Amino acid sequence: MMKMRQLLPFFFALILPAAPLAVSAAPQPPAKAPAAKPKKLDNSKLKLVVTTDKSPVSYKVGEEITFRVSFDYGQELPAPMNFYLQWRLTSDGGPWDVGFVPIAPGKDFLVRTKLNRPGFARLQGTLTDVSGKPFSYLVRGEIVTYKAFDSGAGADVDKILPSSAEPADFKQFWAKQRAELDKVPMKPEMRRLPDDKILKQYAGKTVVYAVKIPCAGPRPVTGYLLFPADAKLKSLPAQVSFDGYGPGAQGKLPDSWLYETAKDRILFKINAHGYELEQPEEYYKKFFAERPNYALSEKENMKPETSYMRGMALRVMRAFDFVRTLPQWNGKDLIAAGGSQGGLQASWAGSLVEGLTECRPTVTWCADIGGSRIGRLGGWRPHWVPGLDYYDAAVHARHIPVSCKLIIPRAGLGDYVCPPSGLAAQYNAANCPKEINWMQSSTHMFVPENPEVVKVTAPAGRGLSGVAPAANVERFEKVDFVNASVKDGWTMSFDGKSIKLGSLDKKIDLRHKRGENGKDLPVLKTVVLSAVLTADADGWALIGAGLDWWWEFRVLKKGGFFSSDKMVPVYGRHKSIEGGNSKASFEKTDWIFRVPVVKGDNPVEIELMLGEVGLGSVGVVPASLADREISVPEMKTYLFYRDNFPEPDKTFSAKKSFGSWKFDTVQAFPAGIEYRVKGEKNWSAVWDEAYSKSHSVKLPEESFAGKEVELRIVQRAYFSGWRTVRSEIRTEKF
Repeated sequence: MMKMRQLLPFFFALILPAAPLAVSAAPQPPAKAPAAKPKKLDNSKLKLVVTTDKSPVSYKVGEEITFRVSFDYGQELPAPMNFYLQWRLTSDGGPWDVGFVPIAPGKDFLVRTKLNRPGFARLQGTLTDVSGKPFSYLVRGEIVTYKAFDSGAGADVDKILPSSAEPADFKQFWAKQRAELDKVPMKPEMRRLPDDKILKQYAGKTVVYAVKIPCAGPRPVTGYLLFPADAKLKSLPAQVSFDGYGPGAQGKLPDSWLYETAKDRILFKINAHGYELEQPEEYYKKFFAERPNYALSEKENMKPETSYMRGMALRVMRAFDFVRTLPQWNGKDLIAAGGSQGGLQASWAGSLVEGLTECRPTVTWCADIGGSRIGRLGGWRPHWVPGLDYYDAAVHARHIPVSCKLIIPRAGLGDYVCPPSGLAAQYNAANCPKEINWMQSSTHMFVPENPEVVKVTAPAGRGLSGVAPAANVERFEKVDFVNASVKDGWTMSFDGKSIKLGSLDKKIDLRHKRGENGKDLPVLKTVVLSAVLTADADGWALIGAGLDWWWEFRVLKKGGFFSSDKMVPVYGRHKSIEGGNSKASFEKTDWIFRVPVVKGDNPVEIELMLGEVGLGSVGVVPASLADREISVPEMKTYLFYRDNFPEPDKTFSAKKSFGSWKFDTVQAFPAGIEYRVKGEKNWSAVWDEAYSKSHSVKLPEESFAGKEVELRIVQRAYFSGWRTVRSEIRTEKF
């Protein structure tokens, strides 16, 4: 995910001229020479700021929302330079748009939009040069990031409702889990860490225990308990804190922030899984290898009893059972806190832990999990199935008692791991005293410098009832799907090699199917999965795909619905599409779509970029799943990115006329000609920065008179994302 880094404050270099000399004046020091211009642009100092014409969460449905993007160099430029902003606008059920525009200090760029129902608009942007190359820089000497932003604004935010109704047996289900937990004796194992095992500056000041507590479900509660060494009996509030999602071990000794938090309270920091603490690295690698993409399996989540989240929730309740037994607890203050997945666990505590006084979920994961079903922008989370309604933070919010305060410390208006619509639904549903802090241009992991923060508060009794109305989702015409099957399995091709995979009806690890010399295929490797669909008649086959990162399904068709001698795209998920491949269960039911086939054999292929996980499953699914087929708007969105921007021709079409080279492009964006003397390595370029389909440039032909020069057209274009496209090479003698 790209993250914007805010810059150091803008500064001016002040150079004072020398004072004129008088006859009687004392000798003056020589005037300082003007400071030399910097030799290199410091990309980290470039500054992009997004504001709105009023509070970003105060708009009404139908009211115009105005985003203003301001830009500043943050430094003196080493040479004149042109900067560009490539931007994208999306929204909850509203308009989408993209653009590529010049930007400069004092020339703010405005984007206007409206929302037709309660929800949020999202504006993303990246600062680039004319070729579309982002201005990147290093963070801590190793992380490359881009000068970019991810911002938002909402309309009727206080009216956003959860998309899912509370299950009829919600209370009974959780009462049953509580009863099962109560059957397990509370017999904690507590091992005090010696002072030489904790941070030196806290030795003798903080007591640290490694704790293991029996629990219902598959595993115990494990974590670290910290509190001041001089704590008196019944003197301290107690806080249980939770981790974010990820296959990372808590099995190391506590970090410094835990000690700081524990200065004035009991702090019990548990992991989400109940694994053993302080084990070798191999133990944790094996633990997570056996649970890839935990909590994301659609099959497991169909029923609340089989969801991975059930064990997590049981451990949340048992952790609070434990801290209540500690003699240092003051008997009244109980706090649940965490971010992302930890925010989800804290949200469960709000409704499931009796006596909780403060619930503090930050950027809550899995709030309003089913929001995308009604046209809201999706996030990175499990694909909605009915069993997840028992774990949805927005559903649990209605059960937080008025004796507990809900505080959402940060809700990022650019966070689309945990979308703002979900946090709004969680906040609005709560009937307890509550507070939420909306932060402009904050993403899931990033907080800008000096951010715009809008705090919203409400007393008890302001919770909204009801469920958001279902969107009018246009479905495809119902058809009778033909019988089809994958003939002879799937083959994966890359770098001129092929590997026979067989059936992909169940998810397999594609990255670890052995690359060259037995090594795993690298992350972000593009591979092609190919197969043959055999159909018993002309018609439509229903296909399901759960694939890693970005992909596109194509079919070779001759006759029938259309005829082509090339593979024709049917459907896919690209990084340019909102949410990309946001369904991460990697099961065949993640994305369901129809594919035109003719009787007999139909060659198909999938172009796939492999991520870190590499899991995938794809094949024919039964017609009984047709009600889960993607909608017409979903397909139109895909076609918007795939087809509505013509792909540039790769031929070299430029012709010389009256000293200039003239050529046309299919998209009205800047274009130019790159050149190099034949045999040289590096290319130079002359750009026409006009937003036109007709271009003209002059080459420095005097510098390569009598030489053979290679030329190619270079242009900015948008199709399945912004790209810089180059033509074939033409060699000219000058």
